[in-house]
Amino acid sequence: MAGGSRKSSGRGRKGGGTKHPSDNDEFEDVLRAAQAENRKRQRLLPAICSLQGLGIVVVVIAWVVTPARYKLKWGDHHAKNQVVPPATATTHEDSMMMVPSEELDPLDPTTQFLTTFVCEDKTSPKGARPAFCHEALEPIPSRRTQRAVRDIRSGEVVMVIPRHLQVWDLDAVRDPFVRTHLLHARHMDTGNPLDSGAFLATHLIRRLKRATDTWTTQHNDSSETSTLEQDKDPLLPYLKAFPTPDQLEEYHPLLWEDKVVSELLGHLTTGQIIVKAMRDMMKSEYDALCAASPSEFAVHVTMFEFIAMRINVVSRNFATGIPEESILSRDEATELLDVAGLNMTGGCRAMCPILDMYQHHPNPNVEWRYVPAFKAFVVTAAKNGGISAGHEIMDSYGRYTDSRLFAVYGFVNGDGSGWTEANFAVLHQILKPDIKFQFSYLPDRYLSENYTTNDTTGLGSKGPISDEAENAVIKRQGHDLVRYIGFDDGYNECIIPSLNNSKDEYVNTSWILKQLKFRHLVQIANDAFRWTLLVRPRTPDSASSMTSDIPIIEEPPMFQADNFKVDASMVVSTCRLLSLTEDDFDGNAVQVLQDVLTNGTAREFLVDKQSEALEHRALSCLARLATGGLSRYPIQDVELLRQSIPTLKFNTPQWHAAHVQFGEVLTLDIFRHICVMGLRTTREN
Repeated sequence: MAGGSRKSSGRGRKGGGTKHPSDNDEFEDVLRAAQAENRKRQRLLPAICSLQGLGIVVVVIAWVVTPARYKLKWGDHHAKNQVVPPATATTHEDSMMMVPSEELDPLDPTTQFLTTFVCEDKTSPKGARPAFCHEALEPIPSRRTQRAVRDIRSGEVVMVIPRHLQVWDLDAVRDPFVRTHLLHARHMDTGNPLDSGAFLATHLIRRLKRATDTWTTQHNDSSETSTLEQDKDPLLPYLKAFPTPDQLEEYHPLLWEDKVVSELLGHLTTGQIIVKAMRDMMKSEYDALCAASPSEFAVHVTMFEFIAMRINVVSRNFATGIPEESILSRDEATELLDVAGLNMTGGCRAMCPILDMYQHHPNPNVEWRYVPAFKAFVVTAAKNGGISAGHEIMDSYGRYTDSRLFAVYGFVNGDGSGWTEANFAVLHQILKPDIKFQFSYLPDRYLSENYTTNDTTGLGSKGPISDEAENAVIKRQGHDLVRYIGFDDGYNECIIPSLNNSKDEYVNTSWILKQLKFRHLVQIANDAFRWTLLVRPRTPDSASSMTSDIPIIEEPPMFQADNFKVDASMVVSTCRLLSLTEDDFDGNAVQVLQDVLTNGTAREFLVDKQSEALEHRALSCLARLATGGLSRYPIQDVELLRQSIPTLKFNTPQWHAAHVQFGEVLTLDIFRHICVMGLRTTREN
């Protein structure tokens, strides 16, 4: 991860990466083939020397010493001093294009780290899978990444990072200091458990400070190692390779002032809301840890340091999958759940050197997976073409919208390859923000035991909120939620409480329905997927540039008529709910809403199409909310925003934020236009 805004490496996700060989046998076959190829090449070395003595061209030598398929020499580093032919040279049919190597300063710490930490690792425990780097990898210290000096074919193993070079959240919660002093920490406002990433960040900070003699232990713990022993920490080069707080502050929005974020993203916009939620989470975690350890953690770690390392954790961690019994016993898992509120059986997260420095694009040139049998992360060249000579290694962080990519990693690609999203909760703040369940403004106890996760959105969808939660939501959000049902679409006049005393039964029924709609709103107010619109990429087939140091395209792409693909069913259902009259559901709207609340299924309940009249009112509601959302942006004109982006300096916070803002504004504007067109049609009908 470099000090510029484009470079933010790692994976802030708990579930998987891109696809890789599905089983260990297939991967073993690849290794055997590679090793057999190596042995074949080694047998040819005497012939190579003879040919070289006879003056045969260097191109032939390059073909012989360079494997045509998988050159895997476990533990060997790549040949940074190898002879590289011109990029235009032609070689044997099995050889590949090569590019001149970059001149490197061997004394530069970044160069040393990229060259030696994994690629020349000699610390592998006996019997363990050793580290490996493909020989065609070359460090690019100025970009804090690597590139291929020649083509790497699809399926070739690019890198293997074994367990002894990784740092897991499981390691962190086993840290004696964390286990003794911090595991009981809870968010002070809600009493909720901390995410394992908070303990991982603490573990990394403490490990770095102890290795550099800047953390003096105040308590007696027989399991603590001495400072001298910590100085020998084999992972110290990795710990020092993390971006510093000052470097992160230059480009990461989580370290900016609120005023700056609002100026760049707008106030209460999707991007700004996500940034605020993540920052609030990290500040709350820091306060909880300080309260748990006031004499040690609070003394040695500033909030600035903690948030910076927490950013490194959320942006650089990789999913390892569900841990096997040999890694996490049932007894330990139960203890962690009881003491810390951590459910580690669902999967662990790992910090993984070098791999966490690679750039992101939805269409990457490498794929990665954790192989439990090897206890290693294995990176292979992508199946859709491999890695071209001269190209930086590019992996995928997962499916992110640009808004979330910017909030977590501090950059966007700017080529329309990411998803976009729009927030229709324009009259209230969602207290259960969609940041991977790491944080909530509501106590977890408010959720019922049968609360589950929606497979598509990753958000909770089932189970009613408790009576305690309902009262809390009404107290905190009631005033805002009432405004959603204040428009009374479909009525000749507004429905107000004073009319409840009227003898007109129709008016009384209208007021009852309005109260029921409010109770439904309380149930779904904090389910983000009921208020969020996700739109597929504008250019799903876009490819990354050779280096992320240059823009992929100059102007952000627009949606085409055939690629505005969106599932708006959740948001449309919410607006149908807000627009119901007692005539809907064949005149049984009141009874239907009452039954749903009684059955405890309000959070699952979706209002289907009932009539053209209801569709007209729902479209009016959607257009109204879209207009309200657009009003929150500094610039609401799509074309003006689009034309302004090429005038901004590439790779600056302003450039990345403008792309985020453009995607959100474009989505809201198009959806509003669709609603207006639909209103004209339903009005005619």
